[in-house]
Amino acid sequence: MGKMCFEEAIPWLQNTFNARVGRDPLLLPDLVFELDWLFGIYGLPSREEQYLGAMVDSGRFTRWVAAAMLTERFTDKNRETQWVETLRDHLRDDVCRWVRWEAGKEESGILLNFDTVQICFPRPDMVDYQNPQLDAFRESLNNEMRNSGLSVGVILEKGLRWH
Repeated sequence: MGKMCFEEAIPWLQNTFNARVGRDPLLLPDLVFELDWLFGIYGLPSREEQYLGAMVDSGRFTRWVAAAMLTERFTDKNRETQWVETLRDHLRDDVCRWVRWEAGKEESGILLNFDTVQICFPRPDMVDYQNPQLDAFRESLNNEMRNSGLSVGVILEKGLRWH
């Protein structure tokens, strides 16, 4: 929708963000990217800070996504601003160790980042999933990697059983 370059898509995508922020963490990186891209095309100020702030104030999976997005999008020191560092510091002190690790704090026993889980999670298009399913998949994949020493690709090729 965003790549069609319609300014009218902005409110629709914003409503989608607001409706999905706590329910669909796998959708958020692409959605925020599309919104930020559209804002840039039409010369509007970026709202990336607002969206990432809302994500940091949401559930643990959404905070995990926010930590990954901050790490991925703001590795260039020239782009990093005070709000980025403030959010990253907040996430490094998160109660969830996966969030802390993704934000750059050392945590033992974690082998997967959000991007890997997002790519590997078996989610048919347009079908809702529940966060407990995502959590079970993430934990199973991490445990299988730790116990077998195999890579994500090999484990998925063999058929991870997580249901």
